[in-house]
Amino acid sequence: MISRTFAILSINDFVTDARPKWYDRKCARSRWILIKYLRREMRYKVEKWKRPYPPSPAKMRMELAAEGYEVFHWTDRPESFYSRHKHPDDQCHWIISGSLEITVEPGGTFILEAGDRDLMPAGTFHTARVLGDEPVCYLVGTKECVSVQTSGPDDFEMLLAFAEMAKVSEASDNPETEAAQPEGEP
Repeated sequence: MISRTFAILSINDFVTDARPKWYDRKCARSRWILIKYLRREMRYKVEKWKRPYPPSPAKMRMELAAEGYEVFHWTDRPESFYSRHKHPDDQCHWIISGSLEITVEPGGTFILEAGDRDLMPAGTFHTARVLGDEPVCYLVGTKECVSVQTSGPDDFEMLLAFAEMAKVSEASDNPETEAAQPEGEP
């Protein structure tokens, strides 16, 4: 049984010269998956409206709900400004009418217009302001944080699974290794 102290390993333990015994070219795919898993994170993203028809709030709401968001309608007056802040949940802002400028750290400044939406991971610092003389109406979708910035307790089981995959991969690529016999059978 591997002790829980194994969970203290960081991503650097898999990319430095102090590599585990199973680290070789035969299990490169497993290592790549492990590194991608440990480094996973959702980044801020903007999707521009490219559909041939104008945005429909009812369809937008249904689409957000189908993606697992809790949805509510929000309206901001012209010249409204939200100073630097962050949210504890992943959010999506889908513009129904008007224009909204969002500045994300790091990432830059983005202008969202009717039909455009953004996908903002939890903990993303940003500011927002309404552009133009008309109010901006948008749907806000929130859902429990699915983006992970650092490894946590649940990563231990995944780490063990990847280590086992690598060992199996190494054993199957070595023709000198005999197939394991089930316990209790000759």
